[in-house]
Amino acid sequence: MGTLGTHLDEMAGLLEAAGFERPREEAAALAGDLLDTAPGEILFRPAEPLPDGKVRALLRAARERAAGTPRQYATGRAGFRTLDLAIDQRVLIPRPETEGLVEIVKRKLNPGCRPARILDLGTGSGAIALSLAVETGATVVATDIDPGAIDVARANADRLGLPHVEFRVGSLFE
Repeated sequence: MGTLGTHLDEMAGLLEAAGFERPREEAAALAGDLLDTAPGEILFRPAEPLPDGKVRALLRAARERAAGTPRQYATGRAGFRTLDLAIDQRVLIPRPETEGLVEIVKRKLNPGCRPARILDLGTGSGAIALSLAVETGATVVATDIDPGAIDVARANADRLGLPHVEFRVGSLFE
């Protein structure tokens, strides 16, 4: 047990030793992701006590980040449009520029027709499939050749309560 401020200092020290230009800000961003709080708010809660499990998670993430792991993998989370997705090394980190693809698909859907059915090939974390399901109400089939990726995407769909997304393991050509 310790305080958030104490552990932010420890995290920042690890990141500074690894050569990060703004170690305190990076530590706050990691803590914000793991504690479901805006990084700026984290800095105003230095006296907040943290249970040992949270301390271990924060320090693990800081060590991984200091070793060069992208922040999303270090925290196991990535934002995509309106979604907060769980990710790990089985999937690629959703790219911000991919968010534009969701906009393009939404514009192509004809709102006067019956509900759309969309196929997402190579779904990875499910970022595109789940965003389209949430934002359009479409029925989505998401496929990936990697069963591990499908596990990640399915867990995201379950957590978001999206029963109208179907997952299939298979190659693009089957």
